[in-house]
Amino acid sequence: MKMPYVGIISIFVVVLVAALTMFYLPFLNGQASFYLFDITNFYEPTLKVLAENWRQGRFMLWNPYSYCGMPQIAITEPNLFYPPNWIFALVPFNTGLALSLILHQVLAGLGSFLLVASFGWGILPACLAGLSAALCGYMFSLQTNYTLMACAAWMPILLWLLRCVDRQTGLRRAVSIACVSFSTAMMILTGRPEIFGPALLIVLGYAAFSFAAKFTEGENKFNTWTVVILQTFALGLGVLMAAPGILPAMEWLPLSPRAEGLVPADILFWSANWYDFLCLILPQPLGDLYLRTNSFSNLALANPALEPYFASAFVGPILIALAVPGICDRAFRQRWFLIAICVVSMVLAAGRFMPFGEFVLYLIPGIGVLRYPVKLLFFPVLCLIIFAARGLYLVMENKVPKSTQVANLICWLALLVAGLVLYLIPEPLLLNQVPNAVTFLRLKFSSQLLL
Repeated sequence: MKMPYVGIISIFVVVLVAALTMFYLPFLNGQASFYLFDITNFYEPTLKVLAENWRQGRFMLWNPYSYCGMPQIAITEPNLFYPPNWIFALVPFNTGLALSLILHQVLAGLGSFLLVASFGWGILPACLAGLSAALCGYMFSLQTNYTLMACAAWMPILLWLLRCVDRQTGLRRAVSIACVSFSTAMMILTGRPEIFGPALLIVLGYAAFSFAAKFTEGENKFNTWTVVILQTFALGLGVLMAAPGILPAMEWLPLSPRAEGLVPADILFWSANWYDFLCLILPQPLGDLYLRTNSFSNLALANPALEPYFASAFVGPILIALAVPGICDRAFRQRWFLIAICVVSMVLAAGRFMPFGEFVLYLIPGIGVLRYPVKLLFFPVLCLIIFAARGLYLVMENKVPKSTQVANLICWLALLVAGLVLYLIPEPLLLNQVPNAVTFLRLKFSSQLLL
């Protein structure tokens, strides 16, 4: 990597760490506490017990405090073998969780910066991608399930390292292979198969896509085969490195009630609805849905009786506007691969709101252990960030066609008109007209749960 990039990366990381440290400062110095949902009910008590054992130099293989006793080594998250979890043995819980969030948000930002920089689009698109990945709503909304964002944070840097294996030779390639294996192992050891499973499929798909593109372009066949074999070897080695953290879970899984098959309504309970997709563009336009006093909960929540799984996967209107030229750019070789990932992940994230949501559960045996499809919104977020970086590059190079500019403008004008119409509808009228349909849907969903 060129020296100017090294300096810029250093500045990028320092600025990002400083900004996140200021944001999480009340948690770092003990003035505030993480408490919502799974934090209080699961993560804090579990990590405190694990931390006490780590301080005494022991790995707690059996947890006598959970249920009537269960194998802690078979609980994938928080994973005993994931090094960032060991920080809880050194600092109080709230400080440790804040440090973990900072670490993984910086990792997501750095990985996205390096990935976009490797495409040769310039510093500004790389900075845009890095800041967007580190500061998007998905990264800020999952404190209650911090292992999800920790798992997602490893994917951009893993994609960049795969590109390094392709582009480097000799000792540097060997180092890149080792780093791919390490990153793969770390992503798996976060313990969230609902994220690392699709992520591994995507990185394997990217390796296959690159192989096919080179093969059809007539590049040296020996080098092409060598690269794809080395990439596959590095990923496979990473899976083997993570074996201590996943094999006990695989052995224990047949004893879990999930192995008998959960009902589709339970598996698809938290699916992405229209409001979750709208929040990709707008910052919670109907307010904070965690507040019980929010008048629009019945309209916006996928499960009106409960809180949202996470607040928002917000990336913002500027990023979406920049993504449109990137999506329409025919010269962008990887665009169809990214479009496919974006469309498939959004369809799967919609879960029960798609007509074939339950069909997928029966089509793929064992997928039912991975509950709540809304988690998959990370993948379209990452695709949109890459497209936005490409779009900014095109804008800087003055390569955006007039037709794309007009289409982009029409889409935003249509969104503006729709927003104005909703804004001008009196709130009582809106709330009085919709509840009948909402009540019907709630009753239907409740009956599915009972069945």
